[in-house]
Amino acid sequence: MAICVFGVGYDSGGDYPRYIVGKESREFTVWRNMMARCHGSAVRKNRPTYSESSHVDIWTDFQVFAEWCNSQSQFLYEGWQLDKDILVKGNKVYGPDTCRFLPPQINSLLLGGNKKSNLPKGMSLHPQTNKYRVRINNQSKKVYDKLFKTIEEAKEAYSAVKEMLVKEQAELWKDKISSDVYESLINYKVVY
Repeated sequence: MAICVFGVGYDSGGDYPRYIVGKESREFTVWRNMMARCHGSAVRKNRPTYSESSHVDIWTDFQVFAEWCNSQSQFLYEGWQLDKDILVKGNKVYGPDTCRFLPPQINSLLLGGNKKSNLPKGMSLHPQTNKYRVRINNQSKKVYDKLFKTIEEAKEAYSAVKEMLVKEQAELWKDKISSDVYESLINYKVVY
């Protein structure tokens, strides 16, 4: 049994290799990234949303995590991302009961709005007009951008558009995402 990441994670040995022909296996890359969010000081410093993240004890073992990954049919889809709070909003603990794999289009859309200002999420103050700008991006592509006179109007617009876009993605991916993820997306509400 070898300690292999952040002085915490280990590989008990088993069916799942960490490397395949000199390249990290997908399971190992996802596990190492999760461990970085939970234990990596650089990640936690640069991305404060992970400052309180942790994982269930059994996921300290790479083999247990890799086995769980391979039990998830969505893990088969290349590029899908591990998400810890789709089922439980605000969840900080990575574990088999709370984590699911999502397509990047959904995961990106679920990211919160602007955290760099004191304004509610999803809005900023437009300097030339002194109006409140609501901008929603998905995978770095602008999908909504509009100015409003009041914070309340901007909040209403952000909530309505974001909830509609999330529901559209749920329908678009319905045949590939898990049923619990689909339910969570259909019932998605913006919380301030």
